[in-house]
Amino acid sequence: MDIPVGYVAIDDLIPSQSNTRMMEITPDLIIEIRDRFGICKLTRSSEGDVDIDHQISEIRKHPAYKSRITASLAAELRHIGKFACSLHGDPSNLLNPIRYIDRGDVKEVSVGNNRYLAHLLMNAPYIKAEAIAYNSEEERVELELAENLQRSDLPQKDLLLALKLLQESKGRSLTATEVQTITQKSRGNAASIIKILGYDDPILFEQIRAGHYKSIHAAYKASQLSPEQLRENIGSDIMAADHPTPLFKLLGSGRDMREALFIINEMLGTAYRHTEVISDPSTRQHEQDELNALISDVVQHMNSVKGDDGKYNYDKKAIQLTLDKVIAKYRSLIRNFTFQVEHARTLAELDK
Repeated sequence: MDIPVGYVAIDDLIPSQSNTRMMEITPDLIIEIRDRFGICKLTRSSEGDVDIDHQISEIRKHPAYKSRITASLAAELRHIGKFACSLHGDPSNLLNPIRYIDRGDVKEVSVGNNRYLAHLLMNAPYIKAEAIAYNSEEERVELELAENLQRSDLPQKDLLLALKLLQESKGRSLTATEVQTITQKSRGNAASIIKILGYDDPILFEQIRAGHYKSIHAAYKASQLSPEQLRENIGSDIMAADHPTPLFKLLGSGRDMREALFIINEMLGTAYRHTEVISDPSTRQHEQDELNALISDVVQHMNSVKGDDGKYNYDKKAIQLTLDKVIAKYRSLIRNFTFQVEHARTLAELDK
């Protein structure tokens, strides 16, 4: 097969071996779903827009992929799939070539990993590419980070991991000015990132890499805890009676807190609607008022401690205790509801 000038055979390339991201999508997985579900034909369609979202949603339902394709992996697949569809199977439609490091026996993708995977998905024989040589590891990290920052959908955890790698390659701590220049974030966000990057124990970045903190604010809140607290609190269950989820894990921001409270309130409302015909109205109203007061306390506290940077610097322990009371009250309502339903059924049977 003749390879045009300025192109490299797909089979000669391997993904970046120094990518800070935990790549769930591998070339093997791309090839597997491409060949098994015929996505290659879908990406090569020239009949206008194709529903790649639906196709990937259907793949996730397949018994062989339910546990393998997570929500985050599916989102990345959709991104790669839509990009492949935009090329219609023609490598010459790629505007920006990937960059690779020539390792002799293989060529390692340095910049453009998703472009490489998109070409695999559409079964292209080659890809527009150019070789690149770096003077130092620091230069490589800086250029790869600059390329990734151009992605509008770059996850915040990937940004933190890349900045950590950049800091390590420099052999010194980044300054807030450097972070602000690189990321184009606000001064407040840059200060939060510096706090995260300066965390002494590797446990924080292990947890960031594992996806426990998807926002800078959530990672910043975690950086205020001790390594022992971080190790102790990962993996707890919100509905476990004796092991309440720590607030920083459950609620990454003020917005998330409001959403969680609305969900709890909706669950309570559902319980009340179902118990309306068999509950004493006065008792029900009293419990509702008590719950509203608890929720109001949380929201009022949250609003009262909004910092100058617009972030919620709330007292985690105080709000967690209040949230525990709300959840405990909900459990109590469910128990009461279950009892009342069984009692009503028993009375109905006796009346027969």
